[in-house]
Amino acid sequence: MTIKQQGKGLPFVVFFIPFLTDFAAMLLIFTVSRNLAELEVGLLWMGIVGAAHAFIASASSFIFGRLSDRVGRAQVIVPGILLLFASAFVCICVPFGHWLFLAMYWLGAFSLGLIHPATIAWINTGEERHSYGKSVSRNLIRFCIAWNLGVLSAQYSGGWLFLFGPNTPLACAASIALLNLLVVLFIRYGRVASRWTMRDTDGDDEPAVPATGDSLHGLSDTFVQLSWLANRGGAFSVSMILHLFPQLAVSLGVPPNQHGAILAMMRVVVICVYVVLHHTDFWKYRYFSTLAVQSIAVVGLFILFFAQEPVGLYLGVGGLAILTGFNYFSGIYYSNAGHQDDQRGFASGMHEASLGLGIAAGSLCGGVAGSIGGERIPYVLAVIVILVLTGIQIALYTARRAASRSVA
Repeated sequence: MTIKQQGKGLPFVVFFIPFLTDFAAMLLIFTVSRNLAELEVGLLWMGIVGAAHAFIASASSFIFGRLSDRVGRAQVIVPGILLLFASAFVCICVPFGHWLFLAMYWLGAFSLGLIHPATIAWINTGEERHSYGKSVSRNLIRFCIAWNLGVLSAQYSGGWLFLFGPNTPLACAASIALLNLLVVLFIRYGRVASRWTMRDTDGDDEPAVPATGDSLHGLSDTFVQLSWLANRGGAFSVSMILHLFPQLAVSLGVPPNQHGAILAMMRVVVICVYVVLHHTDFWKYRYFSTLAVQSIAVVGLFILFFAQEPVGLYLGVGGLAILTGFNYFSGIYYSNAGHQDDQRGFASGMHEASLGLGIAAGSLCGGVAGSIGGERIPYVLAVIVILVLTGIQIALYTARRAASRSVA
């Protein structure tokens, strides 16, 4: 029996790394943001704390994505997981609001830059550049589903665990980080039986390629840049949900468990979008699909602005989830389809960094706007940002098409 091995024989359990990483990291984020909202510190401070978290993760991704190309993936991931464990563990021991608590919370953000870009590159090691088919996409759907299941699990369970006090989800985060470390060490140093190794269930046939060689390279470069712009707008909006939405939930009297359920629903929608994109080709290298999902997100943000009941929160967050899923999957697809193995850590790091910068800007600007105009104003600001970046994308796309036609 022939087994197609993933990236030098990596076992299927490699996908437990993003699952467990985001499970632990999101428990930290949920706990801190919900606690800040319940303590009524105000949107400004919530925005500052969230922006610092995202900016640190962004800078770390930029640095360590490239470093993993040089020193190896596991050599970067293991220290990252240790830092994530230390972040959760020390946060349990230090009073909430103490400067050391915030420092360790932000250390958890720093750890994500060591883990995520290296993991993405590790998973795609050995896949051909510009394959345009299921080789890169298949790995990405597995990775995306894995980390989103981690976020979903954290947000849903975090809401219930928070009912027993903020230290309960933090203790779970520390335990999950330790389990993640064991998984990485097992993959790196353990002997893996063939039944643990990923099989190519999708077959080796690739769909028709719309362009080849330099032509596809040019398309990849263009859409990588478009996706980075779209990521900034989408991440700017998502930051409202991660770091500022708890304030709206608390003001509407939404309990922690229902708050967690709303966020978990968002991840269910995101995963569904991933599955659709993986099994279809209509969106690849076609800009109209990006325009469509950005329009849906704008509608969702307006629903959040007017929402008075939980059903409005579900609908608004669901609309934003469609944009989140599309931006992340398409962006990471173009980044990996257009780079060789020795550049994928850098490309993945840039992708994660663009998301982090968008989240940092959204959290900070939304916090400032919310402190001035009220807890719903950040969602209007997110609409404005998406529309402005969409205009820039259209101008860039139009210019690139005109240039390619003149060359032809």
